[in-house]
Amino acid sequence: MLQKRKCQFFNAGYCHSPLLETPTDSVTNSSRCLGNYTSCRYYVKGEEKKGLENYEAEEVSQEITFYKEANLLIEAVDSPCDKYVLTKLEEGFIASCKSMGRTLTKSQTTLCKNYWDKCPFRVIT
Repeated sequence: MLQKRKCQFFNAGYCHSPLLETPTDSVTNSSRCLGNYTSCRYYVKGEEKKGLENYEAEEVSQEITFYKEANLLIEAVDSPCDKYVLTKLEEGFIASCKSMGRTLTKSQTTLCKNYWDKCPFRVIT
């Protein structure tokens, strides 16, 4: 799927225009940066991308949110489920489910390990 046209100077929520001393998010506006960016006073006309190069997938940085008492695993727990994701952190491991789109509790992690083939959420995505 194609995304909106994006300003060549807009990256990770910051404006990297050569007219600015340092990149900043104080001048960014999603409706302008991802739309009519040529009207921006920090836009510098230069070599523009053509065709499909104008469209880029939006990058989404997702921070893992969890509660240590409920979600943090001391040891790695594996599951053969293709929707199961295990992430290594400094303190231990966090399991998450792609179908549910969230972090799993310790008890849910055990269920994913032992009963992954009977999971009703596995067929969602």
